[in-house]
Amino acid sequence: MHEIELGGNPRLPGNFGSPPMATSSSMKQETRRLLALLTDQPLRVALWTSLGLLMVRPLVGSMTLSLVVDLGLIVTLIVVVRRLIRSRAVFFICGALLLMTLLSRSLREWDEGLHDNVFLTALGMSATVTSAVFSLFVLGLLLNYAVRAPMVTLNTVLAAINAYVLIGVVFGFVYLVLYERTPSAFTLDLALGSPEVQLRYFSMVTLTTVGYGDIVPRGTEVRAFAATEALVGQIYLAAIVARIVGIQGASASAAAAAAAANSAAHHDGKHDPHA
Repeated sequence: MHEIELGGNPRLPGNFGSPPMATSSSMKQETRRLLALLTDQPLRVALWTSLGLLMVRPLVGSMTLSLVVDLGLIVTLIVVVRRLIRSRAVFFICGALLLMTLLSRSLREWDEGLHDNVFLTALGMSATVTSAVFSLFVLGLLLNYAVRAPMVTLNTVLAAINAYVLIGVVFGFVYLVLYERTPSAFTLDLALGSPEVQLRYFSMVTLTTVGYGDIVPRGTEVRAFAATEALVGQIYLAAIVARIVGIQGASASAAAAAAAANSAAHHDGKHDPHA
């Protein structure tokens, strides 16, 4: 009877795949490829991570997985900051904000008796405020990058989209601070998810002016912020589209003028008898 070799080490029955060393090598190569993508195209990765946060975070019930999802977004935004601003001071400030955010958010997850402990209550609110400040800082960098770009590229568009998503994230943190201070500020059904997830959802539907009406703001403060966010969302879309179109038109005009100048210089050179 002839033996049929199925691949792998014939002395190890059932080893039909690649050798362990090959598998380990491929995993290392994949890890390097992902790290290279993060460092070379941080704006694209940031957009994927932001959208993943919006879609995956509500489905994650585990405390550890929730922190991992949040950590992924924060690390990606820090890489974006590092690429947009070549400053060690800014990078260290972002790192400090990251550590403060992770520490306070980790402790807040153990919310047994949160409302009975003044320290934990203050810590939970500081986590939200720190996250809002960090997101607002990155939002400013992205807007500055998109508005000051000399020409429209894929990175310009990605920066504008990331900034739009971060507007919703920042307002979500603002609503969470208001909720932690006054739980009756919103009509939330806690059986549907954590307040953070629901208020981020409320922020996004307010930013896009969808307004399903399932979450209703109560009180003057939260209604003022909701109205402001709706206005910001509409003004941002109109302004950023106008700016991108203007940049594209200016760069096209400059290119056409340069081409015309080169053509005229070439034409004059042909007719110059001393050339």
